[in-house]
Amino acid sequence: TLRFTIIADNLLSGAAQKSVFNYDRWLIAGAQQCSALHARRIGADRFFESAMITTLTPGECLTEIRLPAWEGTRIGSGFAEVNTRRSDFAICAAAAQLALDADGTCRRLHVAVGGCAPAPLRLGAIEDALTGTPLDDETVARECGRIAELVDPESDIHAGADYRRRVAATLAARAIRQARDEARGKAGNGNGTGAGAP
Repeated sequence: TLRFTIIADNLLSGAAQKSVFNYDRWLIAGAQQCSALHARRIGADRFFESAMITTLTPGECLTEIRLPAWEGTRIGSGFAEVNTRRSDFAICAAAAQLALDADGTCRRLHVAVGGCAPAPLRLGAIEDALTGTPLDDETVARECGRIAELVDPESDIHAGADYRRRVAATLAARAIRQARDEARGKAGNGNGTGAGAP
């Protein structure tokens, strides 16, 4: 109950835009809202409008959060963020989850960034480009380098738009490598390469 309350509070307050829950849009299959008259289920990609704003209507409350588990053993996840001070809201963040085939080829990948759009942004073009590859450092760095062209962040008192574009690419590559290395380690294949920034 406490965990649900903490997650729900972050989702409903819109803190998902700048907190560790930057990846909720990427992971959560859907949330269920209830009112006195009806219940409806909505995907996370339609739940958030912008920071501190969700699509809940007056009289509705959040009653269920779905976090689907991926099947398989060679699954890894990664998360990276940059902030001004430890525990502050992230200026920019990235999260990745992936699954590897027996030969190490990426068979499924989800990657998202936060701090680069009004709501957490899943990067389908990067997912498509890297799925079916061995996720070697060079390929990951090259494809993630395109993220600067895929996001349109705003400047604010914390960071400029150009900075957020550059950092988003670096953090996404880092999160993907972390996920890859974790998945490889679960298979007993040792650690991957490239722990640093691209």
